[in-house]
Amino acid sequence: MDVGWARSMEQRDSAGTRGRGAFGCEDWGRLRSALVLVALGLVACGDDGGTQPDAALADGGPMDVDGGAIVDGGRADAGVSDGGADDGGIADGGIADGGADAGGSTDAGADGGPLCDDGDDDGVCDDEDVCSGFDDGVDADADGTPAGCDCDDGDDTVHPGATEVCNGVDDDCDPGTEEPAAILRGGVPQGDLAVAIGMGGVIEICGAFPLRRAGLPRLSSSVTVRGLSADAEILYESGRLDFDSGVDAAFESLAITADVSAGLSGVHVIDADLVLTDVTIDGLQTAILADRATVDMTRGRIAGSREDAGVYLDRSTATFTNVLFEDNETRDSSRGGGALFASLGSTVTLTGCTLHDNRNALGVGGAVYLGEAPSQDWGSARLTATGCDWGSAGSDNAPDDLVLWYGPGTSGLIVDAVTTDVSCVANSSGNSCTPL
Repeated sequence: MDVGWARSMEQRDSAGTRGRGAFGCEDWGRLRSALVLVALGLVACGDDGGTQPDAALADGGPMDVDGGAIVDGGRADAGVSDGGADDGGIADGGIADGGADAGGSTDAGADGGPLCDDGDDDGVCDDEDVCSGFDDGVDADADGTPAGCDCDDGDDTVHPGATEVCNGVDDDCDPGTEEPAAILRGGVPQGDLAVAIGMGGVIEICGAFPLRRAGLPRLSSSVTVRGLSADAEILYESGRLDFDSGVDAAFESLAITADVSAGLSGVHVIDADLVLTDVTIDGLQTAILADRATVDMTRGRIAGSREDAGVYLDRSTATFTNVLFEDNETRDSSRGGGALFASLGSTVTLTGCTLHDNRNALGVGGAVYLGEAPSQDWGSARLTATGCDWGSAGSDNAPDDLVLWYGPGTSGLIVDAVTTDVSCVANSSGNSCTPL
């Protein structure tokens, strides 16, 4: 600024000559020069006069207009501000999403469920939810429910509001809805479980159904019985599942139960294959009877048997994997094995099984009896057990865990509180565990 001009102004003020109309052309010229110097100083301090924001100006503070564009942290987002957070220039229709653009969808209920503006935390899209306004509009199966609200957008029969049926599928996208009780054979509803099983094929059930036909005949057609609901159950009231020779059977994801006082036997197969997966058999005299058969059981439970044994094997091969044997008791004085009795050359493999609280009320072999009945001395029986839990203290088998019988007149090998895996053959040649 012109120092001389400033001093001249001070002198005028002191002389009383400054007042209205006293600011002349010379004064204007001096003022204009001063303004030019101020402008040049601003440019030198950082104003680029272009489209870049001043470093001192941040988003959320004073807006810096350069070339007419609204700047968001230095990056333009089509002029749309979404709470001050830059989303890479992607406009989301003005819907604030915390700066993280997710197609405008939010999970207000924080339930981890479909991206809907649900406002609750039940994980289910219902009439109170408005998904179509926030979803991306995809409806691949054209069932009227946007993909974000549809638990299976590839099946138009599955969507919120659909009717739940007995099929093992969550039709209405609500896991809390129970499937209705039903018996299906090849997908066709049946009225009687015994009749359906007798016809063979694939039988599927939701709910619990009794076997009410007295004296069920031997079943002559191979059958698979599959549970589709958590409460799928076959209730023994009379008869038993007794299959003709050579007729295979399979049971999956269900329970087979009875009142133990009824004295009913379980599943009986002859010269055939029996496959059980995730099956519980409880309260029967003997859960499984196998004669010259192959038994393969994976997971599940055998409990509450009160006659010969939980499993009775005659010249059969059986494999049990991760199966629980508990509270089984044999009451036959001629044999032991509360959980399992194997004779006449049978071969048994136990892997990862648990054998707890099994008993022989009249003899030895609380859990497993391997060998022949005292009146027989035919062939040999084999047992391989790997990674099994034989119980202890209050859960121990009584009077012992394992007995190997070697024929008439011998005492056999009694193993109590088995703490290691066993691999033995029972025969009449000696009184020790012969490695396989």
